[in-house]
This record gives sequence, structure tokens and C-alpha cells, in this order.
Amino acid sequence: FDSALEKAAAQLDDDNATRLLAIKAAFQRMGPLVAVHDEHFTVDDRMYLRECLRRYVPDSVQAYLRVPVGQRSEILLTDQPCAQAALLQQLDLLLAEILLREKKLGRNAAELLVRQQRFLASKTSR
Repeated sequence: FDSALEKAAAQLDDDNATRLLAIKAAFQRMGPLVAVHDEHFTVDDRMYLRECLRRYVPDSVQAYLRVPVGQRSEILLTDQPCAQAALLQQLDLLLAEILLREKKLGRNAAELLVRQQRFLASKTSR
């Protein structure tokens, strides 16, 4: 993922580069929490994140990079955004889904903290 990101970064406009960096940052924040199994973060969530890293993000970026540089800001297909806008829409969609899954992980961590608080309170009230 990092190597694909580095190769693409030089060819992306600022908005798309910013989205890719936001996606990378979200994955870095979630990294330690993904291994935890809980009721909020499902197998489907794990699979979605894995496929984002493996296919969804790289495939979107690669499709964008196949459009000739001089044509990336032009509307090439009727009723479709230009390549820069299309990539931005795709990355925004992926980032939104990734952030939803990050919230699920955070909810589980918060519940574990509350559970520990209840446990400690039960031990001190005796």
C-alpha cells in the first residue's frame, strides 16, 4: 500500500493526495485495534478493510493513473466527472466507510474501559 501510495503521490492533485494520506492515517490508527474481536466490528468489517488495502484503493488509483496526464482534468465521458473528480469521489467514499469502521473499533475500546470501571467499582464498594 505504501509503495503504491508513493508512486501515485507525484501524479495526484492536492485533494486526491490529501484523501490518500487520510486513508493511510486511518489505517495506522486502527492497526492495533483490528485484531480485537467484538460484537461491533464484524468479520465483514475486517474483510472490507483488508480489501480496501489490497484492492479498492490501489485499483482506483491505478485506474486514474491510466488516464493520460493531460486528460485527467477533462470530462472524457458524457455525464461523468473528469478523472480527478472521479478519483476524489471514490476516495471520499472509501474514506467514509473506513472511518465508520474506525468508530466501531473505538466503541469497543470504550466499552472495555467502562467494563473495567464497573469491575473496579464493584471491588472497592465491598
